[in-house]
Amino acid sequence: MEKQSITGYQRKFSKVVIWGLRDQWHTHRFIHSSFYSTLRKLGFPCVWVEDLPDNCKYVKSGDLVIAVGEAAKYLPYNSNAFYCLHNLEVGWGDSEKVRKLQVFTKGVLGFKNVEKINKTTVYNHDDKTLYQAWGTNLLKSEFKEPVFSLRSPSVFWVGSVWNNELNQGNQNEINYLKSALKRYGVGFCRVSRVPDSLNSFLVRNSRVAPAIASGWQVSKGYLPCRLFKNISYGQLGFSNVREFELIFGDNDYFDRDISNLVDNVMSLGREKFVKNIIRQQEYIQDHTYESKIENIMNSFYM
Repeated sequence: MEKQSITGYQRKFSKVVIWGLRDQWHTHRFIHSSFYSTLRKLGFPCVWVEDLPDNCKYVKSGDLVIAVGEAAKYLPYNSNAFYCLHNLEVGWGDSEKVRKLQVFTKGVLGFKNVEKINKTTVYNHDDKTLYQAWGTNLLKSEFKEPVFSLRSPSVFWVGSVWNNELNQGNQNEINYLKSALKRYGVGFCRVSRVPDSLNSFLVRNSRVAPAIASGWQVSKGYLPCRLFKNISYGQLGFSNVREFELIFGDNDYFDRDISNLVDNVMSLGREKFVKNIIRQQEYIQDHTYESKIENIMNSFYM
C-alpha cells in the first residue's frame, strides 16, 4: 500500500495509545512526548498514559499502541488492537497486529528480505521489524528560520555526557569537541532536563550546534536525532557519524575527525552558513515525527 498521511489511517486505527513514561524521567520519554505532541497537532485521536494497571482500560479494539520495554510492566494485550513495540519482546505469537520498532544502523542495509522505504528506513518482512532513525519534534511547517549566532560565546549541549565500563558513552568525543571549540574561544555548556521549547531556544543561541555521537554509535552508524532537531531549529547540522551522508550526500559536515568538523563549520561566513541550513532543511523532510508515525502505521499494510 502506498504511504498515506497520518489522517488517512484513521479508518484502520481508532486512536493511538502512547504507553508509559508519561510521568517518569527517562531519555526515551522525549520520544513518546514527540509522538504524542505530533499526533495532537495533527488532530489524530490519541492518549498518553503511564505504565499502571489502572490504565489498561484505555487500550481498546482498533487502537494502535506504541510501547517501549523500559515501561511496559502492565502493558495489556488486546487481540483486536495493534502494537508497535520498541525493545520489547512479548509472548503473543506471530500476530499480524504486532510490529517491532528499532533504530536504523548501517548493519540493517545488509539484511535479506527487507523493503526499503527511504535511504535510512527499511522494513524487515521476516521478523516484522521497522528500522528508522528518530527525528525532529517539529512539523515541516514549524521549521525555524536559519540563524548565524556569530556573537554567541557558547555551545549549549542539551542532553547527556556519559561513559561506562564498556566505553559506550560520549565522554571522550565531547572532550575532543570541547578542545576544538576552545581554539575558537567558544565554551561548552551542558544543560539537561529542559522542555523542547527551551531546547530550541538554546540551540538557536549557540555559536554552532554539533551532533557528536559516541565512538560506539559512530561504529554502528547510529543517527542521533539531535542533528535533525538542530537543523529544524535553524542551525547547521554537523556530526562525526558519516552515515548521515546517506541523507545529505558527501560534504564537509560529516567527518569522524571532530577537530576537522569544527574547523570546517567555524570557517563558514554567514551567507554560506545560512544557505547550507536551508538546503539541509529540505533534506530532512522525511525525518519529522509525522513521517516516523506514518511509517509505523504503513508497516501494518506491508
